Amino acid sequence: MQGPIYALFGLGAVLERALINFMLDLHTREHGYLEVLPPFMVNRVAMTGTGQLPNLEEDLFKVEGRITFSSNGRGAGDQYPPG
Repeated sequence: MQGPIYALFGLGAVLERALINFMLDLHTREHGYLEVLPPFMVNRVAMTGTGQLPNLEEDLFKVEGRITFSSNGRGAGDQYPPG
């Protein structure tokens, strides 16, 4: 990994979140963008290291040999409204 690595705390974190929300709102409301929250993709090593595997494996979705789980606890097909 290259470049600076930093963490924001307190008001810095609040400001960054506010800027993110502002830009999401601006582009979805005024420019016709569709906001999407795709499922996170992780590998077996990461899931095992955090204690999610093997006990939760049957609740996860596999994509071409990779294990995925969604940020909102629903399956990938449930995240997008029909039509």
